[in-house]
Amino acid sequence: MADRPVLAVTAGEPAGIGPDLVLRLPALAPEVRCVAIADRGLLAGRAAALGLETELADYRAGQPAR
Repeated sequence: MADRPVLAVTAGEPAGIGPDLVLRLPALAPEVRCVAIADRGLLAGRAAALGLETELADYRAGQPAR
C-alpha cells in the first residue's frame, strides 16, 4: 500500500460538488493513495448523506499519509 503514489486534492467549494467527488475518488483510482485537503467534518457529513462508508484519517505532521 505504501508503494502507491499519493494524489492530494482539495474539496473546493463546500457547497459545490467537490466534496462528493473527493469522497468517490478512492473507488475511481484505487492505484493511488488519495489525500483530501478539506474539512473532516464536511467530508464526514457528505459521506453520511451519500451513504458512503469511508475511512477519514487526520493529518499528522511529520508522518506519512496512510
